Amino acid sequence: MINLLYCGNYKVFDGVLISLLSAVKHTKEAVHTYLLTMDLSDIDENFKPISEEQRKYLEDMFKEKNNTNSVKLIDITGLYKKSMLNSKNLRNHFTPYAQLRLFADIVPEIPDKIIYLDTDTIVNSNLRELFYIDASNYELACVDDLY
Repeated sequence: MINLLYCGNYKVFDGVLISLLSAVKHTKEAVHTYLLTMDLSDIDENFKPISEEQRKYLEDMFKEKNNTNSVKLIDITGLYKKSMLNSKNLRNHFTPYAQLRLFADIVPEIPDKIIYLDTDTIVNSNLRELFYIDASNYELACVDDLY
């Protein structure tokens, strides 16, 4: 089983769809996908979370490839607001959604070993090789961009 993490709001749906299509095309074993999102529409009307309908669409599509694939939606609005609402980082040239990945290690539903992918990432080979690298002596492992 391969665990993947994407972060964002409702606007990342197309990117996640394309990235996941490429991931399941090349990866034969089950892919468990976690979508980290939040609702900050009270701050900006464009800051709406990934919806349950979007999650279900992704999961239904990827279960056709492998019926053990799954897509889980995790909303951390409360956690984000508690620690970041008064932060300078809330209003800069990045949306607050760029910071979601920084919470991954404290969200209990996210497994200890997971591959974080940006929503514009295309997977060009089996993720098994990357996922099963022994990184137990490291806090973080990264790969170079193909180009």
